[in-house]
Amino acid sequence: MDLTVTGAKALTPAELRSKIVAWENFAKKQPQVEIPVTQYFSHGVYLRQINIPAGTIMTGKIHKHRAMSIVLSGVMEVVTDEGPRVVKGPFVFESPAGVKRAGIALTDCVWITAHPYDGPELDEAAMCDIYCVDTYEQLETFQRAQLEHQP
Repeated sequence: MDLTVTGAKALTPAELRSKIVAWENFAKKQPQVEIPVTQYFSHGVYLRQINIPAGTIMTGKIHKHRAMSIVLSGVMEVVTDEGPRVVKGPFVFESPAGVKRAGIALTDCVWITAHPYDGPELDEAAMCDIYCVDTYEQLETFQRAQLEHQP
């Protein structure tokens, strides 16, 4: 399965999403690499840091809200529904809500995601539930609920 999604720039966002999900299903059947999450909480900010070893192929969860992403160090090839790109740290960018990424670490990488948060310090799984979903169907359900609760 081709991580770089050959010809990806010619694909629609829906086609890219489909390829990323198919690639994730393939990757789940391969030997897994443990990538621990380090969490930081401070004055209304929550940071999630992952250290990705070179050669690791991975996908990310889908964020419910936009967030700031920081590639602190390293080089990674990343594919989203906007297409492929290579990011090299230090690199800071806003990640829109609803984006799922697939990538390969070309070198050891440190990736940090920053979210607004004023609640108590919770474990990684609980924080992930607050900010992420696993599927686009879950994202659509979340977004519908948000619209229903708007004044």
